[in-house]
Amino acid sequence: MAPKLFADLVGAMRSFFLVLSDAEIAVEVDPRTLTEPMTKTMAHCGVTRASLGVQSFDPMVLRSINRI
Repeated sequence: MAPKLFADLVGAMRSFFLVLSDAEIAVEVDPRTLTEPMTKTMAHCGVTRASLGVQSFDPMVLRSINRI
């Protein structure tokens, strides 16, 4: 997801739901595609926790789940 699209999505959710100022906002990210602009956008949007979606470090497992 592009940073602008993420910001738009968070903005839309905030327009439909009451998000408290101390809410914990968590996302799961793919470490292969995470960029600095996206990291900055997530921080600007109030993301307080990011989980790295690491499935395995075993090349054979990664090939079998198509996550090279």
